[in-house]
Amino acid sequence: MERAVAGGTRSNGDHHSSIKVDWGDPQPRGVKGKALFPPQRSRDGNAEALEAFPARRRAGRRGVGCGCAFLCYFLLSRRQKKVDTKHMAPKQHFFIGLGSNIDSETKIRKAAAMLREHFPALRFSSIYKSSAREVEDQDDFLNAVAACETEKSPEEIHAILQSIEQSLGKAPPYRFGPRTIDLDLLLYGDLSQPATINPQLVLPHPRMHERRFVLEPLCELIDANTLHPILKQSWKELLEQSLDQECILTDISLVEK
Repeated sequence: MERAVAGGTRSNGDHHSSIKVDWGDPQPRGVKGKALFPPQRSRDGNAEALEAFPARRRAGRRGVGCGCAFLCYFLLSRRQKKVDTKHMAPKQHFFIGLGSNIDSETKIRKAAAMLREHFPALRFSSIYKSSAREVEDQDDFLNAVAACETEKSPEEIHAILQSIEQSLGKAPPYRFGPRTIDLDLLLYGDLSQPATINPQLVLPHPRMHERRFVLEPLCELIDANTLHPILKQSWKELLEQSLDQECILTDISLVEK
């Protein structure tokens, strides 16, 4: 028998069984050029359709493989998005108290503008005028409250407030003395944080429930029927308990025009 080797033939002495194989031809052929394994015909006699079937099947498999890869990528990306969303910090409502009694109108406006750079959606209350409480021998204060939502932590907000205070030259000569600006984080959601955790950041602000100049503007921005996180009294009730304190509504506005 002859067998092709590198495009030639090989014989085993059996000339009646000669086979010539062209390895570039996908179908082995005999000496007369006929295919040794002729393609089967379909019922309608279309041999080409069946002969082409393996190639179509391979192409189909490639298509299915690409489709499966794309589907897996799509599902994994959706899952990753869900995981990322699940682990995102939820937004919290927070409230900031603003106060000044040194060049007070100018400083409180500058503080509001600087706060908006960090919290563009910040809302401001009306501005109230009140006399100093702890140390009375000083000029009257202008006070307001601002509110917003954020994903920032209380510590991050506190750091922003301190940086603004430093930029505006806060340097009281003594405790409760006159100051260019005072920025206090009053509330952060329903969070209660005692001084044992951070003495510089107690939440809710430890004296806010006693001060009308905080409660009046606060009730403009918060549901007055909600409760103080620790005292469990409504803001409306706390405000009513402080009405003996002087607090005058001014015509100064922090609303952007």
